[in-house]
Amino acid sequence: YGGRASHSHAADADADAGSGADDFLRRRALAERQHEQLAEAERVAGEQARARQRAREEAALSRVRQESAARRAAEEEAARRKAEAEEATRRQNEAARRRAREAAEKR
Repeated sequence: YGGRASHSHAADADADAGSGADDFLRRRALAERQHEQLAEAERVAGEQARARQRAREEAALSRVRQESAARRAAEEEAARRKAEAEEATRRQNEAARRRAREAAEKR
């Protein structure tokens, strides 16, 4: 019995040492997985932050372009109205000169 009992204790000690090593390896593997998951989460968060920044910049650029286009359209409309008014004034002046000439010829 004695030899068998001591052998049993030695086997238990070996098993305990083995399970301790297994626990260490399991904990290390878990820590590595958690580290990789954290690194991946940080990478994704960084990409999302960059994408949001690009979207903000594109939206700002779009607003500037729209404001510029609206200003240009307003300037073109004002120029068109001015040209129409000048043309109307020119026609009125020509008509007035023609009437004055016709009236002078009748006299």
